[in-house]
Amino acid sequence: MLIRPARKGDAPAISGMLTPWFDFNPTLEKKFTDLIVRNSLADNTFCNVLEANRKVVCVSFWQSNPFREIDLLAIHFSRDERDHDIIIAFLEHEIVEWSKRKCDRIIFNFPESVDDILSKLLKKLGFMFESVFHRAQFRNAIICMTKTLCHETVGHSGALDFLKQKFLELGYEIMPEATGFSYRTREPFLKPFLIGTWHRVIASGNDIIIYPPAKKIETHELETMFYPLRIARLDDTPILVTLEKKRACSIINIPREDWSQRSILGEDSELLSCPLNLSNTTYSIASGHKSLRKGLPVLFYVNRLGAVGEARIIDWSIETVSNLFRNIENFPGIQPDDVDLLETKTCSKITQVLKITYNYYRSFNRIISYEDIRAIDPSFNPQRRRFISNDIFESISALGSQ
Repeated sequence: MLIRPARKGDAPAISGMLTPWFDFNPTLEKKFTDLIVRNSLADNTFCNVLEANRKVVCVSFWQSNPFREIDLLAIHFSRDERDHDIIIAFLEHEIVEWSKRKCDRIIFNFPESVDDILSKLLKKLGFMFESVFHRAQFRNAIICMTKTLCHETVGHSGALDFLKQKFLELGYEIMPEATGFSYRTREPFLKPFLIGTWHRVIASGNDIIIYPPAKKIETHELETMFYPLRIARLDDTPILVTLEKKRACSIINIPREDWSQRSILGEDSELLSCPLNLSNTTYSIASGHKSLRKGLPVLFYVNRLGAVGEARIIDWSIETVSNLFRNIENFPGIQPDDVDLLETKTCSKITQVLKITYNYYRSFNRIISYEDIRAIDPSFNPQRRRFISNDIFESISALGSQ
């Protein structure tokens, strides 16, 4: 399974999938033909596909505009592809790509006739309903959803103020309170015959509570809503995963080109153009990790290259493994030195490892070399360290975004 730009040979399959969209907006068919068949559109229009078993199963068609926005023209998946996890992984990949373009907003108008599960999946990824409206020539309603992207890191103590500012930007009226604030839709934005109801927002430990009705909003939910937003808690220790080059290409995408690294790549240079794998699992030693949580960053470091990308934890578990050294190829992120240390400590061939599932993998714009990282943290040792501080992670991530 891989995600790639659409090719001319994909045109018949994609056209069949996008027929409902062409009926909805006839101008899309010409845009699609110009892009895929004639290759004559400007650089601001794109079509990406998810390929499985040599078939196109998901497609996204979009263009950027001058206002740092993405106009999402169409999203569709084949009737054979109903695995929601795979569809969400495809959409997450697209959101990451849009964030790398520094866009601030995604706008998506689509007909109700294609909304079988689409709106539910989009809401899981932080899209919000803007409006529902009708056009005389269409039988079904047209749904407008948007997603706001926030390119910043907020300290956990500032999360409530961040949320208050976002409510103001979204058109809500705010009333400050001692432990938080209340909000309601501003009167000019209310639909006819409706009355705006006040809702309260308060901080509760590491979480935020909104009521009525009472609902807890966890840190990772806000981070998903406004991705690539990161809310840094004081006890966060981002995980460092160290991989060998060949193993890295089986689970992550490495920056395609980095001229400063060419002298050491040699015959392995083709590794920089590997396909994307949707099996987002890696491993680490089970001991030493503090305060694991959903949304905690993961930094990927490739031996002899440097830091290549980042992701966010969605789940983790402890696995017991026999003869780990013999099966180390099945556990990316575990180093031979780790095995020696674990077996020495336990005096046993049965060891425990931390299995990490992640999402929102973002490859850096360039590889951040070992020397670059040592300039930030002189004590950095990727062979002996399995987590890093918030400040070091932010510095490396900032370099990777340049």
